Amino acid sequence: MRPERADGQRQLPAPDGRITDVVAAVHRFDRVRVVPVSVDAAGPVRHVAAGPLNLRLTLGRRGGPGRLLRRVPPRSAPGPPGPH
Repeated sequence: MRPERADGQRQLPAPDGRITDVVAAVHRFDRVRVVPVSVDAAGPVRHVAAGPLNLRLTLGRRGGPGRLLRRVPPRSAPGPPGPH
């Protein structure tokens, strides 16, 4: 999935400026908007609303690569860019 509209414009809807700074430091967007974001996480289905964006995600079992990555110690796993 690409954060791109049908006209090719890449938009980032985010809940606050802190999130926009972190994501925009790694990815390029044509437009960054601070919008209300809500997540309903009941069971394996997630409903996410961020401004005009509405997603319904169904989570499945973790595959082989996910199980391997789960073994990476937290101190070794990279975090978001910026001061820690």
